[in-house]
This record gives sequence, C-alpha cells and structure tokens, in this order.
Amino acid sequence: MLKVSILVAWFLSSAVFCHGYNHADNRHQEAIDTVTQRLLAIYLKDTVDVVQVQRYAAALQAGGNWPDLSFVDRSLTHWDPVTHLERLHTMALAYCKPSTEWYNDKQLFDKIIAGLDYYFSEKPVAKNWWFNQIGAPQEYMVVLLLLKGKIQPDKLLMFSSLLKDETGNERHRFKNRTWVSSITIHKGCIENNAALVQKGFTSFASTLVVVPEQGIEGIKADYSVHQHHEQLYSGGYGLSFLDDVATFMLLAQGTSFAAVFTPQQKALLVNLLLNGTQLFGYRGTIDFGTTGRGISRPGHTENISGKLLDKMVILDPPHAADYQAWKAHVSGAAYPSRYQGNKHFWKADIMTQHGAGYYLSAKIISKRTLGTESLNGENGKGYYLPLGATNILIHGNEYQNIFPVWDWTKVPGTTAGTNGDSTSLVSYLYGANDFGGGVSNAKAGVMAFDGNYRGIRAKKAYFFLNDEMLCLGAGISSTRKDPITTAVNQCFLSGAVIAAEDNAGQTLSPGKASFNHLRWLYHDGVGYIFPAQQTVCVKQEPQSGSWREINEGGSAMRLQQPVFSVWIEHGSQPANSQYAYLVVPNTSLTNFKKRVAKSTPVIVRNDTTVQAVSSGTGKLNAVVFYQPAVVVLPDGLQLRADKPVMVLLQQTNDAYYITVSDPLYTQKDLTLTINKPLKGEEATVNGAYTNLHIAFPPGDTAGQSYSKTYKNLHQ
Repeated sequence: MLKVSILVAWFLSSAVFCHGYNHADNRHQEAIDTVTQRLLAIYLKDTVDVVQVQRYAAALQAGGNWPDLSFVDRSLTHWDPVTHLERLHTMALAYCKPSTEWYNDKQLFDKIIAGLDYYFSEKPVAKNWWFNQIGAPQEYMVVLLLLKGKIQPDKLLMFSSLLKDETGNERHRFKNRTWVSSITIHKGCIENNAALVQKGFTSFASTLVVVPEQGIEGIKADYSVHQHHEQLYSGGYGLSFLDDVATFMLLAQGTSFAAVFTPQQKALLVNLLLNGTQLFGYRGTIDFGTTGRGISRPGHTENISGKLLDKMVILDPPHAADYQAWKAHVSGAAYPSRYQGNKHFWKADIMTQHGAGYYLSAKIISKRTLGTESLNGENGKGYYLPLGATNILIHGNEYQNIFPVWDWTKVPGTTAGTNGDSTSLVSYLYGANDFGGGVSNAKAGVMAFDGNYRGIRAKKAYFFLNDEMLCLGAGISSTRKDPITTAVNQCFLSGAVIAAEDNAGQTLSPGKASFNHLRWLYHDGVGYIFPAQQTVCVKQEPQSGSWREINEGGSAMRLQQPVFSVWIEHGSQPANSQYAYLVVPNTSLTNFKKRVAKSTPVIVRNDTTVQAVSSGTGKLNAVVFYQPAVVVLPDGLQLRADKPVMVLLQQTNDAYYITVSDPLYTQKDLTLTINKPLKGEEATVNGAYTNLHIAFPPGDTAGQSYSKTYKNLHQ
C-alpha cells in the first residue's frame, strides 16, 4: 500500500512548474503545468548512465552529429536518426536531473542544442512510416519537454514545429492512436497550447469504445483487442495500450482535461482489464497466442506489470481488491477465484480456462480472423501459431523465452508437417476456413475448427471439462511428402519424465522414446492420458537456436536449453487419421495415477461429422456438429442438429441447460431434436421427441454462446 500511496502523491500533486513563462489564461496554463510536472516526474525517475553521457558528449562532432550514425540510412527495422535522438534524451536527462554531475552543465547543454540544431536542419525522413510519425517524435518530444524553460522560447517553438499533430489521421487506431495522442499532448505542453493538450486527451479517450467491425482495430465486444487488422493482440500492443491509457488518465486527473474521459469509457477500461486481459495471463506470463510477432522478441510474453495495476488501484478504487489480487497472482499467488472458469473470446478465435493453479487455452483461425503476422523480419517461423496452438501452464514460465530453441513444426496443440520449411511465414496469416468457433457456459467449453492449410486437412477440437483439456483430431489427411505430427506439448524440461504402457510407469532416460500404445505420461505437474492406440513420441534433450533465427533484428548468440517434447505421429500422407489425448494440469504423480484409473471423459464420437465427449456420468455432454447429424450420448440420450453447431448439454435432475453457438457466424437459427419430452421457450413436443428452436445471437454477437433451460415435460 505504501507504493500505491506514493503514486497517489506523485500523480495528484497540485504543484505547478511555470518555467518562467507569462500566460494569459491562468486556468488553462495551470492545467498544462500540472500535466507537464507529472510528465517530468516520470522522465526524471529514469537512471542516468554517466559513462554513456561522457561517451556521447565526447564523440559529438562540432556540427552536432555523431560520425557513427547515418541520416541517409533507409532501413525498415532500424533508423539511425532515432538513435541520435535517444542519445540526446540521455544527455538531456543528465543535464536536468539534480543528482547528476552534469546538472545544469553549460558545455553539455551546448552539445545538446548542437545535436537538436543538426536534427532540425536535416529533417530526416525514414522509409518506414512508423519512425516518421511515431518512433522519432516519441524521443524528440521528451528531449524538448525536459529542456522547456531552459531553451529560449522562440527556439523551443522552432524545434517543436517538427512535432506534428496526427490525431486527425483516421488510420491511426488503438495503440497507434495512443502513441500519436501522446505526441500531441507533449507538443501542447511544450508550446503552452491548451487546445492541443485537450485534443490529445480527447484522442486518447476516443480509443475507449467497442469497435464492432471485424478488421477494424480496437476493443471488441468480448473484451479482446485487435491490432493490425482482425488480429488478437491483447498481449504486446494490448498491454502497452492499457499502460498508455492508465498513465494519461492519471496525468489528467484533477485537471480540466480529465473531463474528456466519460464514466462509460472508464467502465469499458475496467472490463477490458478484468474480463479481458486478465483472462489471457497466468502468473508471470501472458498467452503467447496474444502477442503476434512479439513472440520472437525476448521477454515479450511477460504478464501485466505491477506498476500498471497500481495505477488502476488509483483510477478505479471500487475494484482495488481485484487489482491487488491480480498483482499477487502475477507474483505467484493462486489465480483469483472470482475469475476462474472458461471464456470463449468469439471475436478473437481463442478459448481460455483458468483454475486456481493452472491455465489452459486453445487458439484457432477462421476467415474472420488474422491468426498472426511476420513483419520487419520478425516471427518468420510462426505459421502454425494460430492453427490450434495450446498453452499448458501451472508455473507460468513453461514457455518464457523458449522460442529460439523451439522446434516450430511442433507448436503445442498443432497438427503440422515436419519439414522446417513448412513453418515459414511472410506477412499476415489469414484464415481460410468458414467453420471455426467455440461454445462456453463459463465453466466448461469447446473450441473447434475445420483446418485446411499447406496440404493438411484436420478437424480439431478442444474440450475444456472438469479442469482438464481433451484434444481430439479427425479426418487428418495430407498431400505433403513429409511426415505429419500432432504436438501435445513442447516446453522447458523440468524434472523426471515418467511414462506408462501399463499401470506402473517408468522414468524415461534422456533422449527420444517411441511408444505404439502409451497409456499415460507425466512431467512437471502435468499428466497426459492417451485413450486410443496411436504412436506417441517423447523427447527430452537439449535444443539450440538463436533469436536471430526467428527475428532478423535479434541476437545471433547461440542458445541451448533442455526441452520436453511429446507428439503423436500420423506418418507420411495420412488419410483420415485420428488422435486423442487428455491433459490433466496441476496434479501430483500420486493423484494423477488415481486419475488415470477413471475412464472419463468418454469419447462418444471422433470423426469428420461429429466430435462428441461426455463427462462419463452423462450429466455434461459437449458436441461439435460439423454438419447436420444425430449423435447418441450415454444413457441412450440422442441429439440431432439440423445445421453445423456447437453444443454444451448440462443435465440436472429436472432440467436440461443447453448452450449453443454458431461456428459459421452466419446462421440465424437452428433446431435441436432431443429424445426427451421437454418444455420451454420454442420447444415443440412430438411424441417422445422435442424440437428445440434456438435463434443464434445476431450482429456483433454472432458466434457468441447462447443458453436456454428446458424442464422435463411431466414435472
């Protein structure tokens, strides 16, 4: 609580920095000065690298340039003029920070001005638009703000003229909009222009709106966020966006600029955090499927920062306990019970399942979503990432920075070719399948899609039932020449790997082992059950690679890590192959062995028409209908669907709780027929059968789950 109190004092301080200017409108100027003070407080907290300052100052030429930097360079991924500004930023911080030996040093000041003069005279233009409109201005604005009141006003205004207000550019959405909005606010503070500051904050507030159109970036109705078209980016850009919004809300708090954030926008921010972003994270990590090409950058799958959650405690006191519990969880505590359960993000093609001590997810693709991307030389091996990838977490660090040494043909949960060339990705990866979606009743759920990619066909379903994940594959066929496999998991090796073809189990030696009928496998608190006869391979070996291999701008240093990997082999050019495996997270070996003895859940069907699972007692059934069909469930219960649909059927003593979703996102309604006489809304009894007419959610809610309850007719 002490840290939070310090933040409150820091952000809400009413002291004013006037910098020697005379102002006509004291009220607006006071607001500008308050925001300026708070921005400076943020920047002046940074540590000064004295050695770097000395090196930069000594190497700067008389003309204000550094000889090792070229202003002619036109690289898409690195631009020397930004490095020029970064060095000036470091020098300006040393000059303005009272605790440094460079504080108010005239020689250093003259060098900073020379560097600014050089940049202003050159007015460099990058080939990559991002450097021109965002990257360079973000550094330039900080240097000018630090020197406000120290440079002559006319010269400061001259320098500031290079900062452009891009808030009128409609192409800047979501994170790009917060970037350009920040630049406009800084420009307004530098120039004492209240209208610009107001415009920047208004632009910030404009991002807090639900954007219904798929393909338009921003916040979606399911509280996922999309960046770079219809691409899930709740990690990466999404986390950065949240930090921007929270920071600038605090900067405005207590000033006339705060009024631009409406109660509705603040409520949306809260829901985006607690019912969206929070559900993608577990302890210190965030689901790698939410980070786009950021997966190829070190540290880019880290969870939300404690500092951001501290800011939300200030901004949203009614939910302070939620943010504090979330922060404790990121540091290792159990996942907050209030947010445990299942959620289908129907706008983003991903499903998450949380328990107190585990996290599971499955990410798919469809024509409605852009699965991932490879831009600027990043994520060049990420083709399979949205094709059924799963996260299996109990510690939170199972995949942290493993990606340079990953075998990218074996992304957990995916069915893929084993030729490394099949992983190559260029630009954006759009889905080609119509069928793809999920159904959830908040406790259990199913995710499924009809995959057709790079010569592989596969119907893949993920059943999240009773704190476990059952994965089924059917109709697996391939025209490729390389062998096809389904990856069960690939994570850091931690401790013994125990496998059993019978009940006993044995500790596997390092290396690779192959089994024709493996019953179960256990590693690092996670158990795997294989209910069908299939060839399963287990490997525990060091794997090597470098960040450069998945990111052209990454380090070329060779890395090696011990990796645990398990996969199912389908052979070369399989035709109508299947697989089935059950993941039991957060269990001891003793408890897992007891769990193996239970023959649940029951796989009712696993073919190209229907994939269906029952909890074993028959009380919870989950069915994926790829086309109209009839499925016979335990205890003789029959369910017929007249259209493709996904169904959860929860049976109680006197009722049937049915949840459905449209995996095509285009259907208006369907009729389910059950061999029980039931009563309820739009239920028509026909002898021993009942036709249940159900309308699918329309518009922006298409694909969302919808539930109805039916009672036994004679009760």
